[in-house]
Amino acid sequence: MSDPHTSLSEINGISVLTRSGKLKSRYSKSERLQIIGGTPEDLKDFIELFCPDRPLYAKTRGKTDDPRDWSTPKGRLTEDEVVKHLTGNMIPGITPRWVAPRSWEVTKWVGIDVDYRGDRADFRNRCLVVLTALKKAGVTKKHILKSITPSGGRHYRFFLDRKVRVWEIENILSRIGLYESSGQIEIFPRTTKGMRLPFGYVSGQKHDPNLWLKFIRKYRAGRCPKVIWREFLQRTEEIALSDESTANHSGIESENQSATRLKSRRVIGCPLGVPRSKQSSPGNENEKVRYLELLSRPFGHVSDARELWGLGIQALGTRTEATKRMAWHFIHAKSIHPEEATKQIVDWVYETGKETSRDVQQDLTNGTRLVEDQTKSLVEWMVMHGNSSEVYSKDLAFISTHEVEVICDTLKEGVQNNRLVASALRFLRFAKLHGNDCDDGWEVQIAINGVVRKWPECRGSNYYKPILDSLVENGLIVCTLEKRQTANGTGRPRTYKIHVAPSLRSEANFTHDEAIEYITQKSVSQTAADQSASTVNIKPDTYRMFKHPSHPEKMDEAITEVRLDIQKSENCQSTTRNSIGLKDFMELERARYAQVPDSEKLSSKSSLSSTTFNKNDSTTRESIGNKDNNLSVLATANNNPVFRRVFRNRKRVDHSDDRKPTKRSVRAIKEPDHSPVTPLNHLQEQLYEKSINRIISIEPINSS
Repeated sequence: MSDPHTSLSEINGISVLTRSGKLKSRYSKSERLQIIGGTPEDLKDFIELFCPDRPLYAKTRGKTDDPRDWSTPKGRLTEDEVVKHLTGNMIPGITPRWVAPRSWEVTKWVGIDVDYRGDRADFRNRCLVVLTALKKAGVTKKHILKSITPSGGRHYRFFLDRKVRVWEIENILSRIGLYESSGQIEIFPRTTKGMRLPFGYVSGQKHDPNLWLKFIRKYRAGRCPKVIWREFLQRTEEIALSDESTANHSGIESENQSATRLKSRRVIGCPLGVPRSKQSSPGNENEKVRYLELLSRPFGHVSDARELWGLGIQALGTRTEATKRMAWHFIHAKSIHPEEATKQIVDWVYETGKETSRDVQQDLTNGTRLVEDQTKSLVEWMVMHGNSSEVYSKDLAFISTHEVEVICDTLKEGVQNNRLVASALRFLRFAKLHGNDCDDGWEVQIAINGVVRKWPECRGSNYYKPILDSLVENGLIVCTLEKRQTANGTGRPRTYKIHVAPSLRSEANFTHDEAIEYITQKSVSQTAADQSASTVNIKPDTYRMFKHPSHPEKMDEAITEVRLDIQKSENCQSTTRNSIGLKDFMELERARYAQVPDSEKLSSKSSLSSTTFNKNDSTTRESIGNKDNNLSVLATANNNPVFRRVFRNRKRVDHSDDRKPTKRSVRAIKEPDHSPVTPLNHLQEQLYEKSINRIISIEPINSS
């Protein structure tokens, strides 16, 4: 049979062909999501409703189109697998995939699987019984999401207004005549077996990818009716008390299925040991649920303790936990004397636990007081140790400012890493909720796959391993006991200690997000302060700029001196020119310059003794021909340190263009000067032009 999609070249903008024109065999999650027209938000909401927190799952094998050829992968459910399920047969050349995720301990939906085994009449009868029973309990068709399975069966799901425990569902549905029987009716969700996700491909039917989009967007908008769990419990209890429920029980099975009924996983009575006399009241089931909820978390308010005191011990195996909480409340919250607290708690335990505690029943039967002795020991222990551990139990889910400060100080530079900080806070919260306190921190066993990799910051081996290594390297956590892996289920995860003292738990008021925000603001303010403290005022570059000397009066004296020297040199030109030759004159000037103190000399390489004359230069020839004695002017200027600076800075101005500076100018500007920068004034310009134009052109010695 030809594939109807083979003629397509693209679906929703995604090409289905390779460059060579063949059908593609691999698609990314984003490409598949674009093909079915969904968004990441739609996918996230779908997963959050049907399979939250990445549970274990089963899936059909990749190279078969048999919807019953299941396999169980080792890992947990991923978004890619869900997208493959929703894609169905839309992509040509890709085999449809089905996914059946398991559940965790709580759920927000209830599912019923009615299998089709070839008997159409029996199948219709079982479907009718399910719909009738649900309708009597207040679950109408508008509450139900019906899905057709590839084998021809039906999946009925209805959604709840709150999360409920998975193990309660089967017992509650048995009140309205819905008993689980393999091959006929199965009740989901379960922690040991998965239920096929809805909106998958059904053989022989056209796959519509818009169905799941319409549903999840309608559910997100609040337009899908939800079953109120409290009302559902009351109705099922009323049906269980009526004679009609017994008749419905027999109608769900055919004559040849009585043996199957004996093998069913039907739960008779209450699994927690609540007496049948108490099960007759519609409100007792709700009270038990509320009782277990109070024991599952720390007291958040004094009203929680009062409510637990009023409910009493409602479930088997919970006497010690309930007694601990009430002992802490009496000793540390109400500050009652230990003897009085012991007396009241003992009376409370014997009164409310005579039907729900085996130890209390044995004491009443045998005439012993073992429970009283245990209660006294527990109260005494609470008096001695309550302040260091249980006193903080009411706020274990919160984080204090002192704890945040310890984490920041320990991580140091790692505070800039948002993943590292968030993981440290989650580690601390988990240790306080599930671990034990010690002198210098909290000690807890923490599983990698079951706990750490569920954190948003640690999903994937590329994230959680570097994060744990960084926390250990910084000294925030330390492994105190290695893991143990066994085949008989007696293994254990690693035990870690987080170095945050339990005494810092007081006045905790930060949630996880608030603590992250607090650390971010603190990091930003600290970074701004460090940058402000490290700012250095850099002085402007004054290269090739003329500057005034630090004392203007000294500049005036130097200018007057230079003017007199120039005039004197002009008056003695003729005498010096006629008396000696140029060569002898140079020797004379060298001798005069040698007598100048070293502090007032120019660098040796720029002195007169290091100069040569370019005889081919026209200016030089003219100067020599006129026997001009301008070298005496240069010597006079060299002996004047102020003029040397004027000369040096003028050289900077002369080389401000792109011409390559001579070695003489480079040597002359080595001395730093930080006086205020100003341009040459008019008098300085005249002195410079008058002096430098009369100096013969010389070239520096090529030292190379």
